[in-house]
Amino acid sequence: MTEELYTTMHRLIKGYLALCLIATLLALFVLNYFPSDVIPRSSHRLPTKSIIAGTFRLGGPAECHVIQKLNSCNTLPNYFLNGNPSGGAIKYRESILTFWHIPKTAGSTVEHVLKSICESLHRPQPYRASIDGCRTRNDLLGLASYLGNDSARPTVIGHGSLGVCDFIHERITQRECFSFAVFREPYERIVSHYYFLRQQPNARSPLKLTVTEWAKRSIGSITWKMLHTNWVYKESSNGTIENCTDAWQGNRWPDAGDGQESDDIIDNLEKHFSFIGLTDELGMTFQMLEEVSGLPFVRWSADIHRLPGQYNGLNDTAKTALKNIAKRELMNNEEIRGLMDFEIRMYAKAKEIFERQKKQLLRIT
Repeated sequence: MTEELYTTMHRLIKGYLALCLIATLLALFVLNYFPSDVIPRSSHRLPTKSIIAGTFRLGGPAECHVIQKLNSCNTLPNYFLNGNPSGGAIKYRESILTFWHIPKTAGSTVEHVLKSICESLHRPQPYRASIDGCRTRNDLLGLASYLGNDSARPTVIGHGSLGVCDFIHERITQRECFSFAVFREPYERIVSHYYFLRQQPNARSPLKLTVTEWAKRSIGSITWKMLHTNWVYKESSNGTIENCTDAWQGNRWPDAGDGQESDDIIDNLEKHFSFIGLTDELGMTFQMLEEVSGLPFVRWSADIHRLPGQYNGLNDTAKTALKNIAKRELMNNEEIRGLMDFEIRMYAKAKEIFERQKKQLLRIT
């Protein structure tokens, strides 16, 4: 009886091991046969093979971009207005942090604070998303590796960060994004940009142009151009990445033909940002960012506030007077007012959102 029991158990064990082997082989077959996009992902990081084979070849989901869709596919809703500050803060604090840097809005100061925070918390420095030039395959693999780092909270900064969250969704990671931007009064931003470029020793320097002449002829709406920069990548037959800024529009102001598009962008502005800040209220902006993110923005901005602009070493009084003269020149020009209509209306919307956020902050603190 004992020998028969031993024989039966031996056969059961052999059968169990055989089933395990079959199951393992079947799993390996499925993983290698089917494309990675049809396999549910439980990890934040995709296999490198998947990225090389085609993750970026098809480009980002353009229908998720701010220009093509009224809602972002992967950005958390505005924390104060549509989120759940009382009980939902944790997902905002574990998400990928992205900062859309509009030029001359104190964005360099915000980036400096973010870098200081990362350094103080021993986290990797932010990934910079530029709108200049084409990104190589190694750049894209580097982004995938950076965003797949589960041990730290990834941070993406730069002029080209808008749309990166929708681009990476289901291609590099399943993590959602806490996206924010800082807006500045348009006339003041244009004046600041004008004097910044006058200090640059290159062909773009408007040394021979007044601020009004420069605004008409050269600059166009930088914000409009940045809004039209999609994260779209196409791989050519020789394996290089091309058409980095597939929807890039040159230096121009939006005109009457862009009316519906510009209205849609403004009406749905808060749906593409988890938080909106203002240059003129940078201290409150950092306070609200700290509330949302759980990161020490106030501590690291205390000694910075704003990096100095470039006005040939003029003192604050002289700089203010110079800026006010240039601002009045722009505001008194009817053609300039028409050209800047989109930016003026977008700033008004951003300011309205900011005030609503501020009221909500006072209710929960």
